[in-house]
Amino acid sequence: MFTGLVEELGVIKGITQQTLNVATQLDDIKIGDSIAINGVCLTVVKIQGDVLTFDYSPKTDELTNLSALK
Repeated sequence: MFTGLVEELGVIKGITQQTLNVATQLDDIKIGDSIAINGVCLTVVKIQGDVLTFDYSPKTDELTNLSALK
């Protein structure tokens, strides 16, 4: 359930048309967790150190502002 609370501001480490990598200080995240990024709920598919990886579809790219992230 989305609580509307911002817990952390992540840092974009890499973005392609289908993958987003975000560094975070959150330590209770696991694969399969859903995290809202700029209002887009994405699922964690990989965790490498403090970097979370999310996959998303071209349609998500088209309908959201994710492609504008740097």
